[in-house]
Amino acid sequence: MKYLSVCSLHAMLLFLLVIPCCGKSDIYMLYPGEKSPSSTDPVDTETETESDSTETIQSPGFFHAVWGSHPDNIWVAGPCEPPLIHWNGSNWQEIAFEEAAPNIFDLSGTGPGHVNAVGDCPIVPEPDNGLDDSYSACILSHTISSEPEQWDQVLQLPSQGTNFISTWSVSLVDTYAVGTQRIFRHNGTTWSPIALPSPFTSWPGFTAVNGTAGNNIIVAGIRGECAENPSEMCGGLIRWDGDIWLLMNNTGIDWPNFAVPNAIDFGDSTLFVVTNKGWFYSIDSTVVSEEQVHTESLEAVWTNGSDEVWVAGRSGFVARLKEGTWTEAHLSEDLSFFDIWGHKQGGDSPTQIWLVGGTETGETEWSPIVLHFDGVAWAQSYPY
Repeated sequence: MKYLSVCSLHAMLLFLLVIPCCGKSDIYMLYPGEKSPSSTDPVDTETETESDSTETIQSPGFFHAVWGSHPDNIWVAGPCEPPLIHWNGSNWQEIAFEEAAPNIFDLSGTGPGHVNAVGDCPIVPEPDNGLDDSYSACILSHTISSEPEQWDQVLQLPSQGTNFISTWSVSLVDTYAVGTQRIFRHNGTTWSPIALPSPFTSWPGFTAVNGTAGNNIIVAGIRGECAENPSEMCGGLIRWDGDIWLLMNNTGIDWPNFAVPNAIDFGDSTLFVVTNKGWFYSIDSTVVSEEQVHTESLEAVWTNGSDEVWVAGRSGFVARLKEGTWTEAHLSEDLSFFDIWGHKQGGDSPTQIWLVGGTETGETEWSPIVLHFDGVAWAQSYPY
């Protein structure tokens, strides 16, 4: 299927380890459809969903991105059919594209009024060069003034086989997109490539971008072979301080273990990183803590910025770090999660979490899924 080739940068570098993982669960991480057990209610297998609809949607592919401005305004996308869906607080709307659909790998926005999507789009007209992969890196944009189904392609690169993997919006006039050997920035008017200093120009690709301000942008990427261990690929972090891009090489990270960083997120002044070897890193200006929390690839990390960090990955793995303690569990091992988004209401209200990914239904076949945690139990939100 198409998505197996276009996401090779991000997916084919996901190595598996077989070592013990840690922790016990004190919140209920359940298989999709199960109810939370309590002292009075035994677990049953009745399906719990977030809609009264009886429609069953079986679509090929998996979801790779989720972003929202509010629990009533959530976007989910991926290299699948449908490529993009929107939650309005009551139901999911599938977004159709008139021509061949894009493969979307990440979403970001500055609020309900503006959302960006990055990935790769079909090249039109298709080049007559005998190659199957007639897609290239692209960026799409949606504004509140348009209908939910109206997404405008604002950039497409001419180079066949390229893609964007991650995007992050600092503001309406400061948005980044990263992917195969390139970083682009939007200044509020146009998208332009960033001229990186050596040696970053030789990095095979960039996998994630995040930041807190225009002078504090972090990009994760792949440095190539490790000098410490040539048989392994090493990841790296670079930082834009408002004047220059620098390698974050003074953080104390054990780079061979760091492997390939799949996702990053900021909580207050702390940077959280997860890698394809199941490692979780917490980095501030003076201290680095590292811990392997999963035996397989961690794909996503999200924090509410203060007291909670959530991570998710392969084999149905979900874990929460709160008050220094990991709470972890496995959902169905057939599931793989590629992104996570949450919303903290404030006060004593529980954090709501949305997980997106897919279920492997065959050697090269996937079925997309969205799960929602309301603070008590997990429910399958999509497909209904």
